[in-house]
Amino acid sequence: MEEVRPRLLDHPFYQAWTQGEVSLESLAAYHRAYTGFIARIPSWWDTVVTHFGETSRLARTIVREEESHIELWKKWGRDLPEPVSPPSLAYTINAFDDLSPAGLLGALQAFEIQQPEVARTKKEGLIRHYGFPPEALQYFDEHQKEEKHITFGAKIATLANESEFAEGFALGATLVYHSLDEFVAH
Repeated sequence: MEEVRPRLLDHPFYQAWTQGEVSLESLAAYHRAYTGFIARIPSWWDTVVTHFGETSRLARTIVREEESHIELWKKWGRDLPEPVSPPSLAYTINAFDDLSPAGLLGALQAFEIQQPEVARTKKEGLIRHYGFPPEALQYFDEHQKEEKHITFGAKIATLANESEFAEGFALGATLVYHSLDEFVAH
């Protein structure tokens, strides 16, 4: 498996989350801002599987699972305060939208392979420091089990232009990492 740099869990925002140092207002802004990003993931996967002619049951299942994750994402944020003016992730979303299918697959893969560890860490922090009940955090449970998505992405990557995939992988990792800059208290 390819190493991701920069790594999401090394970002100061997730480091603060792990320590319980992120305010509920910042968590709410993060949740709201990322709702748009999470909502785009199914269509990005659909673009990839369509482009590479992947019509397997697994391809359809992955798109459907990503669709179901949208509601799970919304669910964990329901008890957060309404954010005053959450930042927009339009730049990150538009950059993903503008990638070639091979680059988009690389960007998705850079995000997906980090999800199990990121989801576990965020869930632990939400329970330990913010009092969230485990049943409200199904989104993170689902993302601790991303092996199927990761393996599927790696399989399709063998069909992709290698340099476009690599460029998308590096760009996706950087974009998602720096999208968290908006939530670090200055």
